[in-house]
Amino acid sequence: MVQVVWVRPLKICLFWSNVLNGLNPNYLDLTKFLTSIEILSSDEIAKYARGVMIDNYKNKQTIHHSGFGLGGQSQIIAVPELKLAIILLTNLASINPAPLSYKILDCFLPIQDVKSAKLTKNKLVIHTQKEKNEFVGQYKEQNSDMKMEILLENDTLKALGQGKKNITLIATDKGEFIRLNNPNVLYDFIPSKNAKADLIVSFGGTPFYFSEAKFIDVKTINLTDYVGRYFSDELSVVYEIYIENNALFVNYPNHNKTKLMAGQKDEFGNEQRILYHFERNKKKEVTKLYLAAEGTVKNIEFVKK
Repeated sequence: MVQVVWVRPLKICLFWSNVLNGLNPNYLDLTKFLTSIEILSSDEIAKYARGVMIDNYKNKQTIHHSGFGLGGQSQIIAVPELKLAIILLTNLASINPAPLSYKILDCFLPIQDVKSAKLTKNKLVIHTQKEKNEFVGQYKEQNSDMKMEILLENDTLKALGQGKKNITLIATDKGEFIRLNNPNVLYDFIPSKNAKADLIVSFGGTPFYFSEAKFIDVKTINLTDYVGRYFSDELSVVYEIYIENNALFVNYPNHNKTKLMAGQKDEFGNEQRILYHFERNKKKEVTKLYLAAEGTVKNIEFVKK
């Protein structure tokens, strides 16, 4: 049997790689529009253009974007100077294509650019102990349950995320760090005030906005406070919250027995960037549930029945 499931996605990828590299004469206006960079109100030059990220990787301008969903992840990098595009599509959400895409890109870069980039990477940036301590703490993505913890071990900053493994961070500028094992993940601890965030983490160029957080030990929580049925007028759907084996679960149409993990006070998540925030009345009784997701969707109201 002939397998043709990837034909259409490949044609789409080829189309967009040519557009981003400016190789499609029929869509040069679209190329110019997508890659135009604005000046922020803080007078800073934005890295995020109109739907894509514009960066410099090892002396080459790159145009890139990544995608994430419950069924997989994707990454595209275009290098106009080389007329090159790298596209990775995965069929598992647990596979991160961003670091893999840059390793592939390294194979096509001129040797002198790679050597020059290594010298830049090894440039020493000094942070005082006080500055490092200010970065240490717990963080949560805004409008999501994604957690991040920054630790200080033997004078070295490390990040602990969903992967449950400490990742060493290397300073590249004041308040900016990259991962030792993946320089394409950037941690900005001093974002502009306009960002309204305490930490911005760019995974392969896509920014995720975090605020300082204080996570609660699940052992200190009375889970029965949250049990009940919650109805959303906006979605016309019921979410059922219940306890099983000393853990909190949720049922809703086409999704049964989803385990919820404790976050901040009155907050839970499913470790898939879905946030459940419960609201109490003056008697400290839980009366509402607010749903947020993917860092963008927020304040979907559910009333306890």
